Amino acid sequence: MNKIVVFLLIVQAAIIAVNSKEFHSKKLAPEGTVRQSKVQYKKTDNLRLSLEQDGGLHEFYESEFSTRVDHFRPLNQQRVNFTYNANTHHFQNYGPIYIYLKDAYDYSTVFIEEGLMVDIAEQTGAALFTFDHRYFGRNRPRPSASLEDLEFLSMEQSLADIAVFIRAIRNEIPTALFSRVILWGSGAGGTLAAFARSRYPHLVHAAWSSSAIIESAVYSWGPYDVFAFTFDINDGGVCRNLIEEAYVEIATLVLSGRGEELSERLNLCHPVQTDNPLDVASLYEVSVRAVMAYFNVFHYQGVLDFCEDMEAIPGEPLASLARWFRYVYGDAVCFDPSYDTAIERYSNPEWDQEGTNNGRRQWYFAQCTQVGSFLVADNYTWLAGTVDIAYHLQKCEDLFGTPFPYERITNAFYTLRDEFSQRISNIVYTNGNLDPIRYLGRLYDPTYTGVVINIDFASKSADLTSISDDEPDSITDAKERIIDLITEWSLDEPPTEPPVSPTPETDTA
Repeated sequence: MNKIVVFLLIVQAAIIAVNSKEFHSKKLAPEGTVRQSKVQYKKTDNLRLSLEQDGGLHEFYESEFSTRVDHFRPLNQQRVNFTYNANTHHFQNYGPIYIYLKDAYDYSTVFIEEGLMVDIAEQTGAALFTFDHRYFGRNRPRPSASLEDLEFLSMEQSLADIAVFIRAIRNEIPTALFSRVILWGSGAGGTLAAFARSRYPHLVHAAWSSSAIIESAVYSWGPYDVFAFTFDINDGGVCRNLIEEAYVEIATLVLSGRGEELSERLNLCHPVQTDNPLDVASLYEVSVRAVMAYFNVFHYQGVLDFCEDMEAIPGEPLASLARWFRYVYGDAVCFDPSYDTAIERYSNPEWDQEGTNNGRRQWYFAQCTQVGSFLVADNYTWLAGTVDIAYHLQKCEDLFGTPFPYERITNAFYTLRDEFSQRISNIVYTNGNLDPIRYLGRLYDPTYTGVVINIDFASKSADLTSISDDEPDSITDAKERIIDLITEWSLDEPPTEPPVSPTPETDTA
């Protein structure tokens, strides 16, 4: 056989061996994928009547509640119906009410069907509820998500919806008028749970805020600063060095203007515009966010699997990283982190489009107008100044067609932050020590009125699921502490009747 042919066969075999090497990581569903419900929800126009008629034969319901489009202008009395879901399987008369507040991109009902709070509800006789926040999922108060129609998207409006919902549910369930209401949520939902407990303590008895943004800022470099430490897995720094080497190689290709080569090596859909700081920043932001998202699902085991896969091609960390992206997010033909694609994807204000379906357009609006919490990379991070606040402000302008001055965002952010008390009782804050966003959360309570649990070997909201024999002891210990707190708050004696002011004594002399 010709020696050249033999050589090519050997090379081909080597390539096949590398590409077919077993993956330790698991495939991940695309962003915005809704986890399918495992139960059948019965639609009802009257939950009270359905509960009475079904007599416990049906336990999962879907209904609607009415809320105002604008809670704060008396001249605008326009109303809209929002959909909610209920699990009354374990409910007992006078039992507590648990309401799950979803994260910005979470439209599923899974956490009122299974998980730690469902396990607690079985012991406390609670009913569980959840609904999509305004402008997210099915609850759309306006015809589109245009800049003008997003006017009524704010933290205050969402909090008012929660208060309206609590009153509606207390009226729907005859014995729930004085039931203890406990909120829990993940991410943005956890933030709303804490703020609702602060603003409406007469309606919300307690709250559990999981992986929430509480101690925020207009922008923060903390998450990018600490993200590299996520890869410290007692391997002598091997994994951390590999991921840093991969990004150093990306930076080298960018600085030398080799966008086409970078595109080929990372299997990108478009060449990187190396002379465009926005395109370069988007590459870093989207790729790091993809790794973070993976760890948020698989936690410490996800870090271990990722690190194993980073060694798949010895001496080629960038090739190993590209291989990982292709496999984990492999439903697409190529990986597309380009700035222009992001603007095109999230600029469309119509409902049922990619940017509005996954909620990212709505969340960008919240960040650009009030929430802030932009992640930036300064010159001391391993991404060295590639993602700055100017990048985020330009993205706000390009997405919504109008400038968002830094001063205006700053004023709105501090107005929001100052509205809510930092001294909140009957609340537990939980954070995963693998979650880079934890530095925007409450890692300790300076007021000593709330409970803080920081969880080793966990990323975002690992505490929401039921206790498992397969999880690290640190996660189990955190869940057991949460069970104790929620149970204690649930069993607090509720008032049997509304408080009545004493009748002033009159002088009959």
